Amino acid sequence: MDKWRLPLTCLCFLAPALALMVAAVEAAPPAVKAPAAAAAARHYVLVHGSGHGAWCWYKVHNLLRRAGQKVTALDLTSAGISPIDPNSVLTFPYYNKPLIDFLASLPPNEK
Repeated sequence: MDKWRLPLTCLCFLAPALALMVAAVEAAPPAVKAPAAAAAARHYVLVHGSGHGAWCWYKVHNLLRRAGQKVTALDLTSAGISPIDPNSVLTFPYYNKPLIDFLASLPPNEK
């Protein structure tokens, strides 16, 4: 027997668990959008961590947008799709410049 194949007895235990997971996902209620009369949408600014880029927020970004929120995910200097060489970023203010510039450009009601 191939050492990478699961024995049939393992499949007998996994199949019911998989069926329960599928049933739970199908039974989950759909996302409920807030009524238009509810409070105004907030503006979320998502900032990645070390070694990441704006791409790391794609799931959260879409969930917030579907919930009616305004969302912006930024790439900091030399991260994500930024063309800047990481070795040229020597100061924290230079690294954060895209975030600071974006926040400064927001209208007062979104700060």
